[in-house]
Amino acid sequence: MRTSFPWENDGTSESRTLSAQREVEDDGREAKFPLTVKHRHAKVKIYRKSAKYAFYRIAYRAEGGRVVRSFKTYSEAKHEAKRAAKQIAAGKESVARLSVRNALAYKFAVEKIAELCADLNARKPDPAAPEFPAASYENDTFGRFTRGVPPTSSADWGWVQHMAASFADTGKLGVVLDTGAVSRGSGNQGSNKERDIRKAFVTEDLIEAVFLLPENLFYNTTAPGIILVVNRRKRHAGQMLLVNGSKQFSKGRPKNYLEPAHITALADAYLKWRAVDGLSALITTADAAKNDFNLSPSRYVSVGEQAEVLPLDEAVVELREAEEEFETANRELEKVLTKLGLAG
Repeated sequence: MRTSFPWENDGTSESRTLSAQREVEDDGREAKFPLTVKHRHAKVKIYRKSAKYAFYRIAYRAEGGRVVRSFKTYSEAKHEAKRAAKQIAAGKESVARLSVRNALAYKFAVEKIAELCADLNARKPDPAAPEFPAASYENDTFGRFTRGVPPTSSADWGWVQHMAASFADTGKLGVVLDTGAVSRGSGNQGSNKERDIRKAFVTEDLIEAVFLLPENLFYNTTAPGIILVVNRRKRHAGQMLLVNGSKQFSKGRPKNYLEPAHITALADAYLKWRAVDGLSALITTADAAKNDFNLSPSRYVSVGEQAEVLPLDEAVVELREAEEEFETANRELEKVLTKLGLAG
């Protein structure tokens, strides 16, 4: 005999029993909870009503955290679970925890500059995109990742390569990334996946400019970001413009913001293609090579700050990348030892 729960008989028009819910699959089998809905590599779990929870719940991971959503009916939960799984698998942030204010904040920082830069197409990698294994890049049937396979700890240069492969021979792209994307791996001994991909973009003369944005500008983080401009038809071949806009902001609560004068200063440096003391610098591909392809504007443009301290999140990414390279080196060593008959 089925147990009744307190919420089922409260005397209101909203009352309903579990027996009224449709909890059978299309083939007529009864659903077994927790039910896992899968789409490619994405998984979303559905939990049944219980004495503790008066709703059906779906749970999945997004933006590095666990998301739980509640629904009155099983059919609603199942429909949303399927939709969420497809969107997570596609690397899209429709399940979003970004608010409208968050979206407007980064539009203000990127699209306003894009307007002044005329034909610059602004893009931003999805913050909720899952980590992709190396096989996803290596087995790509579209030939998008010919410049290298990014580390599983950071898909920044996977996104950039995907976007660069998607626009025309005359295309130009502006993409928002975290600051470490233009510096991670530089100065390391030996090879480094992200540094090597940056090197390929620089030697192919595809990177036109890098803008360092102020900190505490975006609503989902206090960290600064950068705008990377990739251009297949650069106006100044062999040169790159690095703009340190870390001081181009007004203090706000809870977030800092860019006034029209700040945006104009950043855009003018790009449109007029000039080095401005304390704001921008012009470097050549040879200059980038001397600095081991570190393209961080703060390295080339001083704004009177103390030595740059590596943020914790960037340090974690570098640590994970180093661990990944260590594991790869160990596997290669094992292969060599096996061939020599020395494997333990």
